[in-house]
Amino acid sequence: MSAYYIVLLAKGAGQFETAICTEMPVDEGNVLLLYPGLWHLYKPKAGIEGILYWIGFKGKQAEALFEKSFSKQQPLLQAGYNNDILALFKKIIDTASWVEKGWERLSAAYLFQLLTILYLHQLDIFRGKNEQAYKIEKAKYLMQDAFNEQVQITLIARQVNMCYSAFGKLFKQQTGMSPGSYLLMLRIEKAKELLAGTTLTIEQIAHETGFSSIQYLSKFFTKKVKKTPSAYRRSRGK
Repeated sequence: MSAYYIVLLAKGAGQFETAICTEMPVDEGNVLLLYPGLWHLYKPKAGIEGILYWIGFKGKQAEALFEKSFSKQQPLLQAGYNNDILALFKKIIDTASWVEKGWERLSAAYLFQLLTILYLHQLDIFRGKNEQAYKIEKAKYLMQDAFNEQVQITLIARQVNMCYSAFGKLFKQQTGMSPGSYLLMLRIEKAKELLAGTTLTIEQIAHETGFSSIQYLSKFFTKKVKKTPSAYRRSRGK
């Protein structure tokens, strides 16, 4: 392995070890830091579905920041259910997959954001949240991970061990919007990214953002953005 890698365990659990670190448990939301030339092994826990996102990179500036910010002796970051980290992983992956022009520069910008957030986590700046705040962070994380699917808010509430009514009330207290509105915001923002940065058809974008049809995408997009998807794409020069 000749590049540096950042790996997010979005779902699942397992064990991780390197040539200089003994085996350690890995939980959902944890981040693994992989160094070039350093042996490592990740073993997923049997019977548990796992989802891994990984980003590999080279380049003097990014490599220097990585080496300065992190340690080979601490290759596991317990980031928890952090929505910003998950969102940046997805932005980098989507940019490399779909953006045709300037994707390298845009991906690099997202990478430096990601490295900064991970470094701040290492300094414990984001730690110490109470249980209620933690539950809402987890809910936001789960929505970010699956907004392109048919997400059921009632299922999200169960996954954070809350009844639907109490979950909805707490979510609005913590974020200023209902769970449904937050999920719609994620979908609209992703649709805007894809309309401005890719040549995907509007039908493909509807599918990628969790809308069941072009009609539903157009209806909610126009209501929130005050432009149809096609008009928004033209306004962005596509």
